[in-house]
Amino acid sequence: MSGRRYRQMCTEWRLDGLKVGAGVWLAGWVLMFSPIVLLHSTCAGKAEHRDAPVIEFTDVPPYGSYQDLKGRVLNVNPPDYRVVVYIHVPDAGWWIKPTAASPLTNIQNDGTWTCDITTGGNDQNAIQIAAYLVPAGYQPPIVTGAATLPDELTQHSAASTTATRGPVINFSEYQWMVKSGASPMGPGPNYFSDSADNVWVDNQGRLHLRITYREGRWYCAEVISLRTLGYGTYRFYLDSPVDNLDPNAVFAPFTWSDADPYNHREIDIEFSQWSGTTAPNNAQYVIQPWDTPDNMLRFQWPANIAQSTHSFHWKPESVHFLSVRGHYATPPDTSHVIKEWTCSASDVPPTGDEKTHINLWLYNGAAPNSAVEVIVSKFEFIPEGGNPAPTVSNITPNSGVNNGSANISNLAGTGFQQGATVKLSRSGQSDIPATNVAVVSDGNITCTFDLDGKATGQWDVGVTNPDSQNGTLANGFTINAASTVTHDVALTSFTASPTTAARGQRVVFSFTVENNGDVTEVNVVFRLAYNGQVLGQPKTIASLGAGQQTSGTMKVKIPRRQRAGDYLIAGTVSTIPGETNTTNNSQTVKVTVK
Repeated sequence: MSGRRYRQMCTEWRLDGLKVGAGVWLAGWVLMFSPIVLLHSTCAGKAEHRDAPVIEFTDVPPYGSYQDLKGRVLNVNPPDYRVVVYIHVPDAGWWIKPTAASPLTNIQNDGTWTCDITTGGNDQNAIQIAAYLVPAGYQPPIVTGAATLPDELTQHSAASTTATRGPVINFSEYQWMVKSGASPMGPGPNYFSDSADNVWVDNQGRLHLRITYREGRWYCAEVISLRTLGYGTYRFYLDSPVDNLDPNAVFAPFTWSDADPYNHREIDIEFSQWSGTTAPNNAQYVIQPWDTPDNMLRFQWPANIAQSTHSFHWKPESVHFLSVRGHYATPPDTSHVIKEWTCSASDVPPTGDEKTHINLWLYNGAAPNSAVEVIVSKFEFIPEGGNPAPTVSNITPNSGVNNGSANISNLAGTGFQQGATVKLSRSGQSDIPATNVAVVSDGNITCTFDLDGKATGQWDVGVTNPDSQNGTLANGFTINAASTVTHDVALTSFTASPTTAARGQRVVFSFTVENNGDVTEVNVVFRLAYNGQVLGQPKTIASLGAGQQTSGTMKVKIPRRQRAGDYLIAGTVSTIPGETNTTNNSQTVKVTVK
């Protein structure tokens, strides 16, 4: 329940040299074994150079094993230095190794060293390892369960290195550590598992969290972001109802820091019946500590909402919570808003080293009646003061018929980001998502809409950036009924000049294309051919309005070894989807080669 004492799996992650889930980057070589990340070693107090002291890992034991940690040092006289090692265990903090009584590890004459890092408790489940190269006479701080390592280690060490190990998944373009341990840990306490029975991402990119029973135990699920995101909007899209969770189950997206100050920087959105103690309320927004007045709002989440979106906007002075029916970054109207609350209490924490967590666990470790599952379809974060929202000003073509596709050659506007999505929307109708979306620039998108069988009339054109900000061109696109639309593109003129030419001479082919239909056509292609073989580079007419015509030229050089004679050159304009009259799409002209 809120106010629980909680310890996360890791406190810091650096992405230098990262090769997640495949092996370890080590001196430029990839060693394939367990998912362990070795981070570049650093030289304290000075820039690295060829002769600077270096400490590095040569063998990091796989997560869950009892093997020794091994490493080496460079550019120092080994008898003058020692190695001090610390490990971070989930729910237990940082610990010096091998023991508090023997905190220093000797270095062999060849620079190698070995440290036993599994000398008690759940050491085999450590997910972070830190090693410092220190002078032989240095007395290191004896750390036994601290949330962070003392700053003096950096100040007194000649070099340092760290490694992070354990299972990592990719979800919503972020990397997440999967919490796991052989002993109960908070919250709960519970057993947490990295098994695919408890945590996995499906082929739609959705995160599944499950509480399952096996080997005589109930196992819970939790993932932890590797990055600290800071102030901004944290948004969670759910593909499961959360009103009917088992009475003992708790589902919660939240922030958490291992460090004690500011109540661990914990901000919660929680769904639970808390073993029936809060009925009829089954949801709450919390700024820790939860039992301080004005730090928590409890409410009843409605039944049978299969899709919902929950977010909190964290600013230095406040946190704004929002829960809506359906998947919306911005709800279309107030009827979609289930609950909204702003907390401006003095306990609103500053950002620091917090991570984003999503977990599914058992209150007080009490067994559920059966397995429990929650599906999170997407997570997104919009930093405070992020990019401006996109705008949509024009779309070409601006109409299509409902018996085929519309290829959009220019969706114009501002602020388009790579990864943006496009859709047509209309009240009372299902959205029409675009396919083949290409963000050509921040002001131009090309895409395709499948209009087959769609309702006729005016539709809004919407663009949504990866940061969930969106722009709309109201009534920007019209879908016409197929029965009332004529598609007819004709090649009305096709000539060659000269019609008699010598080898090596260029012939200019002139053409005119006219749209005899009653809708704008896009990406109309004109090409030359002889005996079915295309000559030159085809010309593309990006857009041709109803009743309009356009003219152009193509130049073809006659090869110097071309045989003399008469050649019948065909000019052809492409057939448009829905076009029934194709007799006027082609013409021929005779060119004589001397």
